[in-house]
Amino acid sequence: MKIVALGGAGRYCRPALEILAESGLAAEVVIAGRSEASAAATAAELAEAHPEVAWSGAAADVLEPNGLTPLLEDTALLLNTTGPYFQTLIPALEAAIAAGVHYLDYSEDGRAAEAALALSAKAEAAGVTALIGMGEAPGLNNLLCRHAAERLDRCDRLETGWIEDVESLLGDAGECLAEIEETGRVNGAMQAVLQAFAENPRFFRDGDLVETRPFAEQRRLPLPDGGEMQGYVVGFAEPVTLPRTLTSLAEAVAVAGLSPPPVNELFRQVCGRMADGEVVAADAAVEVFTALAENPERWLAGERDPEYRPHSVVATGEKDGRAARLAATFRWDFATLEAREGIGTAAGFGEAAKAILGGEIAARGVVAPEAANNAASTGSM
Repeated sequence: MKIVALGGAGRYCRPALEILAESGLAAEVVIAGRSEASAAATAAELAEAHPEVAWSGAAADVLEPNGLTPLLEDTALLLNTTGPYFQTLIPALEAAIAAGVHYLDYSEDGRAAEAALALSAKAEAAGVTALIGMGEAPGLNNLLCRHAAERLDRCDRLETGWIEDVESLLGDAGECLAEIEETGRVNGAMQAVLQAFAENPRFFRDGDLVETRPFAEQRRLPLPDGGEMQGYVVGFAEPVTLPRTLTSLAEAVAVAGLSPPPVNELFRQVCGRMADGEVVAADAAVEVFTALAENPERWLAGERDPEYRPHSVVATGEKDGRAARLAATFRWDFATLEAREGIGTAAGFGEAAKAILGGEIAARGVVAPEAANNAASTGSM
């Protein structure tokens, strides 16, 4: 089967492509991106490690009208790992639907997820499985949310969040600035994180999505080891998708925080200006990288532990006739994370690609991870 990997030269897609190559399901992989040279170089490297697959590189721009059409002929699956998803999800998804090609991404943006779900009927009519948000968070995180919810007889509220070192998540600030200067392109992951904090983040409450200001809503979530994490409400996809499957929910909230603590204040300042329309995400990203690079003693002060990346899912509801709360988290092997860069996101993404290609996901239309195998779940046992 032929696969097109849009953004396949990136750090998260590459390990997923290795997972696919090892599965035997991919006969041909086209790595596509705005830089044909980078795509071709990655294809050549992967061909050395996995000669059983036919690898090639191609130039493609998802934001160009019909920019993907020539690549999608005779394609079984489009992997979209470009960013930021608030710009790239819908054009890529529409191209896949038009070509009748299955689709997979690890998008995190809540508003983009809403727009994608609105295309579900078109995808279903085209016989397309479009699985959105299948990375680590969202993705594996959604599956953990559903697992926690289904341990209760009724789940009324889900809160989910993470904390991560800012440079582990987004890269060294100086190196990111150098890359921007060299390529003219701004780190998509940074734009996505800023957008999630800044675009009047929303969460689900009593049947509706309600808005809050950037960094206005703080949440403290317990961790199963007895600790606690503090984050801020962000506009991620989980509050948009989870209530559609777990229909007993009265509230669903996604939170995120950055380490070390002072960097949250930098993000709060910049995201407030984004929310007021004073600066767009790409320019805001340059501002943040510049501040981190030029004044690390202010913004990167305090204890730093790049391996400290807790995830927390808290399900609240009823069990055996009594009020109940269940907390769950991931326990990553950090040696594996360090040895295989990007594997935290790529693991779920690669396995989902295998499931789509292998016919294990029968759902047609646009679906979120928690709904991929059983869209009829109510979230009650």
